[in-house]
Amino acid sequence: MRYIGIDLAWGTRNTTAAVALTGSRNGVSYHAHDDVLTDNEAIADFVQTYGGGGGLLIAVDAPTLVPNAVGQRPCEALLSHALRKQEAGAHPANRTLLADASGVVRGEALVALLEARFGVTHTPYLEGDAPRAVFEVFPHPAHIALFGLDKTLKYKRKPGRDRAFRNAEFARYAALLSALSLAVPALTLPDDWLVDAESFITEVALKRYEDRLDALTCAYVAAYHHRWQGDKSVVIGDRVNGHIVTPASETLREWLAANV
Repeated sequence: MRYIGIDLAWGTRNTTAAVALTGSRNGVSYHAHDDVLTDNEAIADFVQTYGGGGGLLIAVDAPTLVPNAVGQRPCEALLSHALRKQEAGAHPANRTLLADASGVVRGEALVALLEARFGVTHTPYLEGDAPRAVFEVFPHPAHIALFGLDKTLKYKRKPGRDRAFRNAEFARYAALLSALSLAVPALTLPDDWLVDAESFITEVALKRYEDRLDALTCAYVAAYHHRWQGDKSVVIGDRVNGHIVTPASETLREWLAANV
């Protein structure tokens, strides 16, 4: 199996990061990454190079189906309500916000390209031992469940967060990712893959490291969903109105059972 995570920039002016893991339901290892991908063709080329044959799961951090012209999708409303206390809600996605001048939503276009080139199906519902699928994910709720957090990690650049604070959050993020070596599926990373955020002098370099970590989270969520779908990994939403796949704490699973 190959598990590929894509932290998709909402436009091609900013770079996209992708991480490829290889393994099985029980354990995955780092295979490759690229954090300066540009357009959708470049992303598809990465998948071509590192996706391999057989089973392939591609997890995309970006809206991959946006049927609504305005407002938010039901999956975002549900997730934001369920994880309000953890501050892990999703930004509203609609075509007014996301579509370009020709009416194209980038995540939808990427999914169509991946389906055409690699025969993957746009679905969060996996079947068989070696499924080939692409689906939407979101790192923040994944972090809450995978790492047992009370609040989301605060590594992103926002007003009131100075560089020293963010460096500390990046160190925390890296340590939590490293600890997934003891999880199921176990994650194996090269010793030098997670680095000290202080080593990045510019914000551009730090942002690319941020994107790389988030893409790694996405790739791991793909493997986690393969192992735990329907149990510790859930689908918020559906294939008609949009979906988000996320690892789910027992609290979230109980909330969904009571409210959905």
